[in-house]
Amino acid sequence: MARVKLSEYRAKKILVDDYLGYSLKFDSLAQDLAQVPEGKYVLKVDQGIKKRGKQGLVAVNIGINEIPEYANIWNEKGFNRYILEPLYPHEQSQEKYFAIQRNREGLGISFSEFGGVDVEENADKIQTYKSNQIAELVQASGLNANFISVIIEKMNKNHMGFVEINPLVIKESEITLLDAAVLVD
Repeated sequence: MARVKLSEYRAKKILVDDYLGYSLKFDSLAQDLAQVPEGKYVLKVDQGIKKRGKQGLVAVNIGINEIPEYANIWNEKGFNRYILEPLYPHEQSQEKYFAIQRNREGLGISFSEFGGVDVEENADKIQTYKSNQIAELVQASGLNANFISVIIEKMNKNHMGFVEINPLVIKESEITLLDAAVLVD
């Protein structure tokens, strides 16, 4: 069976127990936004598009009243599903890359101190570990073993073959998924 990509909203609802994002659709935008409290947000197209930030498909630090403007522009480009999340202030240096992929040997776990939009320019910095090397990964990364085991548990429970979190923000002891791509087998 071919792997199927989940929307970012759906992936995060599975991976994050107390996820605070909203799924918005262009056709029901007014009703969807009626449930969203005032605040500063990040709005993204949620249709499996890579490099959204470089394509102008991400709006950062916007208020509720600005969302329809972006939705109209993106709808004209053919995008009618969006993900809205509370703004999470952080430094770029806190953005990491994290991925787990099933392979014939078990799980391959990748990590890099250099995550975010420029991860490809730092591909040589991505370290890969096997599932029996989690202790080494924890020591090298600042991640905790519980976070890794919870992601693996959710992968197993939900038949995921691939999870990529980029960026993953590590701020003191807090770990936050800013973007997630998931393939289900």
